[in-house]
Amino acid sequence: WMRLQECIDQITQAIHTVREKDAAGKTQSLYKKAKKYVDEHYMDENLSVGMIAEEFGVHIVHISRVFKEMSGDNLSNYIQQGRLKKAKELIGSGQTMEKIARAVGYNNVRTFIRAFKKSEGITPGKYKENKNQWLKSHSKSIFWMKWVYENPLEMYV
Repeated sequence: WMRLQECIDQITQAIHTVREKDAAGKTQSLYKKAKKYVDEHYMDENLSVGMIAEEFGVHIVHISRVFKEMSGDNLSNYIQQGRLKKAKELIGSGQTMEKIARAVGYNNVRTFIRAFKKSEGITPGKYKENKNQWLKSHSKSIFWMKWVYENPLEMYV
């Protein structure tokens, strides 16, 4: 009888271990899918935690908890930071702030400016000004770094 109980305990433990691994795998998979979805859809002004939860057929609380557990950050923050990262790339490209705002998922330029300032501590206009000043003051260095990168030393040996 004791031997039978030991076998049952081992089987129960093995089932529990398999379930834990399966749950961890599903959690990691959901996190990766949500992250990829945001990276591919940041420009959609309707993108939200609720929209992502619906896309993957899970409850909004579940996807929020999974994302927070895996990344240490809120999914809504990840959406906003992704949008602002792309906006920083576009600032200085010659596009108006209105076009940049729309391109990164903001339907209102004032909302975009407010979010940018809250995140970066300066307005997008000031960011553009600083970026342009930095580029002007480092243009020679940038030229030479680009030249060295494009002309490896092997060419001269």
